[in-house]
Amino acid sequence: KSIHAITWPTGTPDKYDLNNLITDIAIRQQAPAKCYDIFSRYVNGVVEQPTNKIRPLLGEIINAFEEWLDLTPTYIEGIKLTLATILSCRLPGSDPVWLMLVGPPSSGKSKTIESARACKSVYYQSTLRKQALISGFKAKKGLADPSIIPKLHNKCLLLKDLTEVLNKHPGERDEIFSTLRGSFDEETDLDYGNFVGRRYISKFSIVAAVTREIYSYDTSALGERFLRFNIIRESFDEDKQQEKAMHTGLHGDSIKPKVQKLVKDFIEYDWKFDPYKLRAMVPQWFRDKIKSLARLVASLRTTVKRYQFGYMLNEFIYNPLGE
Repeated sequence: KSIHAITWPTGTPDKYDLNNLITDIAIRQQAPAKCYDIFSRYVNGVVEQPTNKIRPLLGEIINAFEEWLDLTPTYIEGIKLTLATILSCRLPGSDPVWLMLVGPPSSGKSKTIESARACKSVYYQSTLRKQALISGFKAKKGLADPSIIPKLHNKCLLLKDLTEVLNKHPGERDEIFSTLRGSFDEETDLDYGNFVGRRYISKFSIVAAVTREIYSYDTSALGERFLRFNIIRESFDEDKQQEKAMHTGLHGDSIKPKVQKLVKDFIEYDWKFDPYKLRAMVPQWFRDKIKSLARLVASLRTTVKRYQFGYMLNEFIYNPLGE
């Protein structure tokens, strides 16, 4: 559709045209989505919407976060890992990626997770209950299964506070992690005593925020499926962060919708994933490191049983074999 005119705002330099706008915003600022939004506001007439959404660049998302929070290099890496984990559930043939963002209170973990809450490919929860993951409730005919696990297929579970799960009664906590561990291989089977049986095929990724309390728990109970990323405030500017906190307190989270829109457009962009091309992009030296890491993890996963009493104290009960 045609453009009738472009009305530039007061104060625009003489002879400033569309080429200048694209150069200043889309190229120099690396913000094509912002450029299109500005262009749409200045045009008099109807602008034809593009067939594909304008994909925000990663730099645009980081810049929007910087208006909201005081970012450190580690925090920026955490944002990138979160976006990559959400996208990973769309990769064909890949194993699920389960990520913990570990950091002290008010380190930005929850805000990172909330930034992706508006995406269609995520399922947001503040915490988890064992009855909610796989429900044994015998619903009346025609009512849907209320279980969360089948709703997660090809999505990413965003968990705002995993610490609440850690603080539950040990029995309930272990049952939650047991259910998650059983779901990692995509197939879940569970029978209840009320003639209710659940059979699910559900592949999903997870991004969960948790405090450093996670280190006080036995890793064998949590399983080896979670990756942990530590948000370290190595260059944290306390005064700058407090200024931004006061601004948010007075004006509300005015930046939050902007961040959520950018993240939503980034995640829901029509990405064309070719696993063979992606693998070709990984250099051989990095593949060798992954293989070495896999061998190490396989050794560390091996169960070692030792005698607890008697003259053979601490000796092997049997010779352990690696995976």
